This record gives sequence, structure tokens and C-alpha cells, in this order.
Amino acid sequence: MEPWKQFKIGDVLRMVKVPDSVLSMKQERGPDGILRVYQRAIARKSRLVVYEFDFGFPWVQYTFKNKRNKWEYHSMCVDDDSYVKVDEVRLPPGS
Repeated sequence: MEPWKQFKIGDVLRMVKVPDSVLSMKQERGPDGILRVYQRAIARKSRLVVYEFDFGFPWVQYTFKNKRNKWEYHSMCVDDDSYVKVDEVRLPPGS
């Protein structure tokens, strides 16, 4: 079974690579394209939480402030090996 099929609502994920399906969308590679959003999520090692399932696929939401200091909201379908499940927040010893 593919790992993404085992995710549940509330699971914390991290994106480790841009999905192949996004790389094939050449028309959206501009400065405001979806490729930029995925690259930003990877570079920032963002924690993405599964918030719903739609047609059997887990979905995560990614939120960040853009260059104009405005919030951007993006929902992403998890349907390949571009995501890995991460452990809960680890506190340093003595916390």
C-alpha cells in the first residue's frame, strides 16, 4: 500500500519534493504559479496537517505571508510519495 493511503486526519506531514504532477504543469511556472508554493513549503520545512479527505485523497493546507504582507492560503492533495509523516513536536530536554 502506498504510504499516503495510510494518512489520517490530524497527521502532520512534511513535503520532501515537488510532486511529479506539479512539475508537469508547465503553464503554472510563473512567479505566481503553484510550483512556487510547493518550493516554498519545501524550503521552509513547513508542517502540513491533514485536514480532510476528498474522493479518498488526504488534503493539507499551507498558509504563508507573501511579499506584499498578505496571507495566501493553498490546499494541496496528497497523492504520491512527495510527503512524509513526521513525529509530533519534540521538546528539548528539560522543557
